[in-house]
Amino acid sequence: MSTAYTDLLLEAGILVNNAISAQEISNILIEYANSGLNPDLICLYQYENTLNSDMKLVSKRGFNPTPEYLLHDSELFCFLLESQQLVCLNTLKRGPFEELILSDQMQSGLAIAINIAEIKLSVLILNYKQPFSFRRNEIQYLEDLCFIIGKYKLEQE
Repeated sequence: MSTAYTDLLLEAGILVNNAISAQEISNILIEYANSGLNPDLICLYQYENTLNSDMKLVSKRGFNPTPEYLLHDSELFCFLLESQQLVCLNTLKRGPFEELILSDQMQSGLAIAINIAEIKLSVLILNYKQPFSFRRNEIQYLEDLCFIIGKYKLEQE
């Protein structure tokens, strides 16, 4: 992993350690995913109440229109939540994970489930206008960032 990614992860870890709310931690996740990977579109969806409710868009960077809600029973999100694995789609193609491309102008996408501050089950989605935008270093950076975010526990909410 590059020194730049390592520096960003250290900064994010310090900020997360000083965070006092799940919203603040969500903002750190969006900011550092955006800074490190510079996607054309980045969205954070969270379950509002239970796993039986749809996921609501709570944070977004990018100008493309995106869905306000994602269906809780979609194949993509069921897979993400059950497997706790990242899903990467480097080219736009039909299949069970095509819904991770959130806008018609996007060609590649990545989604990862994360439990923010142990209380906000979320899915982070990054999209790029170019195909094949994800390489191993970028994926490793995002996995490490989500690991840092997911391990933090708030003292109080």
